[in-house]
Amino acid sequence: MGEHQGEQRPEADSGLTIASSSSVGRRATNQDEVIALPMRSADSLWGFDGVIGVADGMGGHAAGEVASKLTGDTVAEVLTSTEAPSGQLTEELSEKEPAEVIAAAVRLANSRIYEQAQANDGQRDMGTTLTLVAFTKDTAFVAHVGDSRGYLINDGGIHQITQDHSWVARQVLAERMTEAEAARSPLRGQVTRTLGVEGNVDPDMLAIPLQPGTVLLVCSDGITDVLSNEDIEEAIRRTTTLQLGCDALVEAAYEKGSVDNISVACAEVGTLRRAVSSGGAVTTKVLDEDQVTEEMYPTLGTRSRGADRFRFRRLRPLLIGAAVVVAIVGLVLLRSCLMAPAQQVAQDSGEDVPETQPASLVKLPPIEQGLTVKVVAIEGQLVAAANRHVQLTIHPPGIEEEPTTVIGPDGDYTRPLTETEASEWGDKSCQLTLRVKGDYVHITTVPGNLHIYVDKSRIMRNRIKATALTGEPTRIGFYFPANDRDGYTVALTRINAANLPVEEDPAEGQ
Repeated sequence: MGEHQGEQRPEADSGLTIASSSSVGRRATNQDEVIALPMRSADSLWGFDGVIGVADGMGGHAAGEVASKLTGDTVAEVLTSTEAPSGQLTEELSEKEPAEVIAAAVRLANSRIYEQAQANDGQRDMGTTLTLVAFTKDTAFVAHVGDSRGYLINDGGIHQITQDHSWVARQVLAERMTEAEAARSPLRGQVTRTLGVEGNVDPDMLAIPLQPGTVLLVCSDGITDVLSNEDIEEAIRRTTTLQLGCDALVEAAYEKGSVDNISVACAEVGTLRRAVSSGGAVTTKVLDEDQVTEEMYPTLGTRSRGADRFRFRRLRPLLIGAAVVVAIVGLVLLRSCLMAPAQQVAQDSGEDVPETQPASLVKLPPIEQGLTVKVVAIEGQLVAAANRHVQLTIHPPGIEEEPTTVIGPDGDYTRPLTETEASEWGDKSCQLTLRVKGDYVHITTVPGNLHIYVDKSRIMRNRIKATALTGEPTRIGFYFPANDRDGYTVALTRINAANLPVEEDPAEGQ
């Protein structure tokens, strides 16, 4: 199974046991960073008993590993501060509530990744997910960005406590896609919110009252892509210790065909009931994720993006024992909550298989020929693809803007077209290529008469001064189908000449 690491930490004073396990799986390197920090509340500046987390890095070459490692180091630096503040940051946060401190640690990690990416060309595309849980005496505080996941396991079964920040999850919430379609979609790995892509980020925050007999589990999508929620719970319950459960979960994901890095971190409060039913199967109950996040656990709200301080709801005293959970479960439909197996890779031999990425639906030229973005109608779907990671928005008439998403070699953007759109547009496409030659950014389009807008102003030539795309990132947009203002507005939201491929011909374009 490749490189594999796991270690159970000793039980903390509060009865909190922490364990973790991580494997490179079938990848060449492990870009996951596991956070598993046992602590003493008496020594902690904010009364933390422990911290667990998983950061799943992404980006070319080793950039993803850099991003996830920066995140793990930052979280450890902030959250393990003792009663004697050692730096300006901890002094500033020393009077804050635990949830505020956790959110501040996530924001600091985001800033560090973003700044390093901007300063290093080879790391421009790097980013990472983060699912983090920090424990005080009676509460688990959850911070979440991306599509790594958090779960709670107790006598009522297994419950997903985070919501994926992914394109397919957004389509399911908008009722444009069923959960089964999302689980099969080749775009299920398209993440819409990560650390490091933008200068600021808002983590989702939850507060969960703790009860003995509970396990909090966080894991990367190397597990959730191939294992269902029942599989995850069974791996934990069928083993006698938390560490054995983590190891069994990583092994099960590998055996099920996971092609990604595989990582998990767990914290057990007291002792989880590990008995199985007489039939040999673990009985699980799954809550609708809206019920979990809105009814069981208070959401911790934040102010506007970029603010330094947050506004938090008063934590409501909730009992999450078995009787209450079972009562809630009886009111909702059993659903898979996007946890159905997403990949089944046949294993014909015991040898490792090469690293693979989800294939793009669109064929594009290599990046050496320029940054290329193509939008095309394919079999009733609107698909946007790029040969390098870029941020963009796509929205129909009457809608000002949709949330920014990231596309690139490992994931397209796609959305269903209406029957009218699909019928009228057939296989129409628009393609935009940007490359730097000398002092100019040259723009090539297909069709050749495609109107291009820079910061919403139309340009009349196929080149612009590179100095016009320096400094603040620039917005470059067009309409799909070509020049149809009644179609979709497509906008690349962070274009800077310094990040574009360069054609070494400084004389041309003068």
